Amino acid sequence: MPYSSGPDSGSRVIHEGNLREFYMKPCESIFCPRPTRWIAILTSLALHAAGPASAGTGRLIVQVRDAGTGRIIPARLVLRSGNGQYPGDRIGLGGENRAGIEAHGVFIGGEGSFDLPAGRTSIIAAHGATYDTDSTELDVPSGGTITAELKLRRGLDMRALGWVGGDAHVHMIHGENQRPTGYEDVATACRAGGLDWAYVNQEYTGAGRLDLAGYEAECRKVSTEGFRLLVGGERPKSLLGHHALIGVADPFVVPDDPPYYRAARAVHDQGGVLFNVHPVRYYPEKKAAGEWLDFPGNNLARELVFDAFLGPSFDGISVLSDDPAYDVAHRLWFNLLNRGLFVPALADSDACFDRPVLSRKAPGFWTTYLHIGPGAPVDHAALATAVREGRTMATTGPLLLFRIDGMISGSTLPPDGRAHDVEIRAYQTHHNWSLATKDAARGTPVGIARVELIRNGAVVKSWEPNSPDATLRWSVDETEPCWYAARAYGTDSRWQIALASPIYFAGRPVTPKREPLITTVRSRVYDFRTGAEREGDVEVRRDGAVLARFKARGQFRVRMPLDAEITVTAAGCPAMRKELLLDYAPVHRFLWYLRGEDLGRPETLDRFESLVHQVDLEFPLGYRMPGGYIAAELRGDLNFRRVQLLDAPPQSEAGGIAVAAILLDKEQVGPGDRINLAAIFHDERDPAGTQSVRLLVEGRAYDPARPSGFSPLKTFGRIEREWATAVDLGGGYRMITGPLVVPDWARPGPVGEIEVDGRAIGGGRERGHIGLRIPMGPMRRGLAVASAWPTMPLSWPDHNYGVGPLRVCGKAGRLGQPRSDYRRLHLRLETDDGRFDLRPDRDGTGCPDADDAVFIERFADQVLDEESHLARREPIRPQPPIVWRETPIVDATGRRTNWRAD
Repeated sequence: MPYSSGPDSGSRVIHEGNLREFYMKPCESIFCPRPTRWIAILTSLALHAAGPASAGTGRLIVQVRDAGTGRIIPARLVLRSGNGQYPGDRIGLGGENRAGIEAHGVFIGGEGSFDLPAGRTSIIAAHGATYDTDSTELDVPSGGTITAELKLRRGLDMRALGWVGGDAHVHMIHGENQRPTGYEDVATACRAGGLDWAYVNQEYTGAGRLDLAGYEAECRKVSTEGFRLLVGGERPKSLLGHHALIGVADPFVVPDDPPYYRAARAVHDQGGVLFNVHPVRYYPEKKAAGEWLDFPGNNLARELVFDAFLGPSFDGISVLSDDPAYDVAHRLWFNLLNRGLFVPALADSDACFDRPVLSRKAPGFWTTYLHIGPGAPVDHAALATAVREGRTMATTGPLLLFRIDGMISGSTLPPDGRAHDVEIRAYQTHHNWSLATKDAARGTPVGIARVELIRNGAVVKSWEPNSPDATLRWSVDETEPCWYAARAYGTDSRWQIALASPIYFAGRPVTPKREPLITTVRSRVYDFRTGAEREGDVEVRRDGAVLARFKARGQFRVRMPLDAEITVTAAGCPAMRKELLLDYAPVHRFLWYLRGEDLGRPETLDRFESLVHQVDLEFPLGYRMPGGYIAAELRGDLNFRRVQLLDAPPQSEAGGIAVAAILLDKEQVGPGDRINLAAIFHDERDPAGTQSVRLLVEGRAYDPARPSGFSPLKTFGRIEREWATAVDLGGGYRMITGPLVVPDWARPGPVGEIEVDGRAIGGGRERGHIGLRIPMGPMRRGLAVASAWPTMPLSWPDHNYGVGPLRVCGKAGRLGQPRSDYRRLHLRLETDDGRFDLRPDRDGTGCPDADDAVFIERFADQVLDEESHLARREPIRPQPPIVWRETPIVDATGRRTNWRAD
């Protein structure tokens, strides 16, 4: 199990006790108190003194220059004062920590002023891996000032060779909010770490106040001739894994929701690329501090297995992440390459600047070098193109240049049987994290310990130069397609590693994308109520393009790409759409139960390919899911003031305030439309009582003038009452009603929908929650019903696992789960449109076949709860045996070959 410095930005989801930091050890997960004492220490050791030094202290001024040009350059300093402390330390790695690395640092733009204890002080200065370090010792005078000038010699000029180093996974505000930060703070650390570029991720200083142009302006202010700070994002991001973006013009409109291939299309349409970060990090574990977690393993790249068979839909993976020597990550990379996929290697830090210390995640510790050409501008297009063409080198210290016949990573050479010259240069003069120039254990100079030439995942040649600068040559001859990559280990072979992306041998240039895997889908079309076969119009689409249209009677078969979507329509029924990631239970179950080590096994990809070779889907036309459905079409708006409660679940023995149901009169809305609604709450005998409970419903929509990383949808309206003033429906039930008007500024944004959240708040916490989404588009009236139940799917961070046409979900976690099944509500509405009798459990009951299709294929309300031990499984009636007929196969591929043969 790799190490982790803590949770990814899931920490922005606030629960009780969230001011804790997760650390992951091998085979366990524990809570550790956050080192909040660092806040006071950092404050007291202000780096830029405002006045003269006091008695017992002196002032140290440090200047760092390029030894060749004499220009002042940003630098990381290790200051060790006479009392053995490291003033202002932003890294905070002591030798006793799990990593076994002593690493400290403060970051300056070239010159820094420090008030330090008088006495002997040592200084080490560094500017990333391409410069050698410099050091000195001096005596800081009591009450006086002394100046130190350090000069750094450039060892290997990567930029002159066309390579620029950076990091696309740097969080300005990760969610801890334990120290102030901003663009200057991030840029200074990145520049001092030797980076040429960095993408700042969510959240962003100025969120809620700045628009996209405003964020970009803030980045330009802190960019320099030698460094570019750019607006990026860790998106898409949910329970199925996380990605970082490069070269995306507007990251705020990239959705977090799976399927991720839709987000990938949005990224590619903008000219950008995306790659999986910390792909094998199974974090958090299922249990922490003795408690079951709602979202175990939400950092793991579960959907990567699905998306790999799409060509892949992603553009690379971070092989060096968390623990650079973790062999599972390396083997995952090899497995993907061995299946003929074009997947360059990258590195990511996951630095979090609102934490007191950066620890092992400091900028410059994990660097991706991209070849953009000597003198080329560092911009979105150049960086994205380099990734797209495979011109990458990932490192945590060593610099690695890899060529075959003078061609760099991403190139293709012919397998012509000739001898081809391999040249590898590896360079490292100091430990890039500790800044040591000698190995602590052996006392020998830091350098390159081992270099490997890798063919199709196997080491075919290795060298042990034990030198800071090594140029190595070899010869290879190939008569069949294959790939070669290079790997270098520093003296510290656990933490100092570099990977050069592959050079390929093939009969024609290897392209970044293949055609997606083709699967055969066998489907049934029948009536939701009776189970009788029905005729329907079938449409197969992929990425907006229609691949096939045909009529089906009862059953059909179709060959289609794995990421295609099937829609079946029939007279008098809403269209039913299904895709294979979230609507085919065997796929999602397979992915959900993966662990990090599974991704390193080639048989995992084999098992998945076998699983989707043939897929069975059911289309019960007219189906209604009891948790969320459209009960009726409407001629006009509804007034919900006349609601009668005919029957309902009784009070439970121990519960809170449940949001039992939400009723609306719209199923699709646009700017200016009015949504009339009623929200029904239930007192589940909470011991704290209900007098101080606040009931509210909020509407949220995307505002392009106020984009943000966290909570991308902004509140536009609220209906609110105290429990005592809400309408009493009897039996412990209360209701609030009112309108929400969609504002003119609302746009589809990353989700294409507006959000409506019902919440009960009391005792300082959220005691109940139900959320739903309404698609944006031309206004359509419809009586929509959303009800809560104990196995209602929980969703993180947004509505990734909402079910039904309104994507009903909960987000309050275990504390806010309802005890009663409110699909048993029986409501009567008297309206101008007529009388409506609503009973979700009755309205959503179909034939056993349909129950199986809904509750097995629409599985989310079972799988997540089962994994987190949150609630019991949903009972499912037995299904009659299916009699499949051999029907003609409709080809919706446009080609005839399968994935392996392409």
